[in-house]
Amino acid sequence: MDESNGLHAFLRSKAATAVQAEPEIDWQARKDKWLAHLARLHDLVRTWLEPLQHDGTVRCSTSHVTLEEDCIGAYQADVLTLLIGKQPVAFYPKGTLIVGADGRVDVRGQRAVRTIVLKGNGWFVVAQSPHLKTLPFNEDSFQDVLQEVMA
Repeated sequence: MDESNGLHAFLRSKAATAVQAEPEIDWQARKDKWLAHLARLHDLVRTWLEPLQHDGTVRCSTSHVTLEEDCIGAYQADVLTLLIGKQPVAFYPKGTLIVGADGRVDVRGQRAVRTIVLKGNGWFVVAQSPHLKTLPFNEDSFQDVLQEVMA
């Protein structure tokens, strides 16, 4: 079989083009950007809850979790936990290598788990009824998330 044309030539051409066109990804920069957005999400939630923190209705604490992602490796990320009365609600980061998003956080309560995703520079709540869609994460959608995850 003549390898100078046909299938072999086509595949060699495609492989060479793909290698040349593939941009180099700065994995450290991607991780740093993800962690900065995660910190801003936590700050946003704390801001919304600030009056309730002052009167003792809500307590906020931060702990750490180790995430492991392909190309990035193991790293520490913050978990924000809200204690509302005696009910904990925790914002668990899942990672930055998410299909269709730049990051994911699961909001876990005693009754359910809701997902928040980072798209570009904004956070969105994932709604699953009847079709998968995202809604802006704001004070109103945050209330909806809390109502769903808390017992």
